[in-house]
Amino acid sequence: RGAGELFRGCGDGGIGEGALTDGERAPLRLTLLVFSATGNTRYVAGYLERVFEALPVAVEIVSVERVAPEAVEGFDVLGFGFPVFEGDSPRFVREYIARLSPGEGRGAFVFCTKGALAGNAERKNLQRLQDRGYVPLGGMGAVMPGTDGMAFVSKEGRYARWAQTKDFDSLEAVDRFAGRMGETLADLAGGVLAADRAEMVPLSILGVLIDPLWAAAYSSPLCQVAISRFSAMAAESGPPSSVSSAVSLT
Repeated sequence: RGAGELFRGCGDGGIGEGALTDGERAPLRLTLLVFSATGNTRYVAGYLERVFEALPVAVEIVSVERVAPEAVEGFDVLGFGFPVFEGDSPRFVREYIARLSPGEGRGAFVFCTKGALAGNAERKNLQRLQDRGYVPLGGMGAVMPGTDGMAFVSKEGRYARWAQTKDFDSLEAVDRFAGRMGETLADLAGGVLAADRAEMVPLSILGVLIDPLWAAAYSSPLCQVAISRFSAMAAESGPPSSVSSAVSLT
């Protein structure tokens, strides 16, 4: 099932039709705060927005470049999206989270995009939000074209062909997460407290082992050259607006 189909046709008391009656309660305000270097994470945010259309939730997508962290307000639940970098979020995102206004018990979840492995990136950033006073509601990682590695691959290679031919209108991992999160959001919209739906992303032992290796690799001269090369290609191509345009940077 693709975006927008997950919550349709639910029975009374379930998610979607019948979960709330008109005028009973104002829609839950969900802000999806996104840092997206090449369009992948922004695409996933839009995908989640479409999936949540059938819920009593008002979704707003906000780019971190357009609002100071201290000014992020007017929401009931916060979703934070970012690309995986060094087995974590980009350093800019970590600093941004540290300056967010206190959560004061509001719920928050994270979603990241990754070329292969996320390690403990989801958990680390959910913990940072928890340190700011937000209640953790879970997290997920979506495999998308690993644009930071595109500088190393050929346009005719298997990875590039996969990135160019994959059906991004149906993301199974995102659908599964949206199903779980949709239930939580519907509960919160019905008056359940975020603390009663708290869920921390479990620690990944593999992530404990590989995250330091990723951090070292990203700091290596070879990787810095690749990042510079990719940045130059991105500047030449202009800002991408979708996954397909992000992939075309190869």
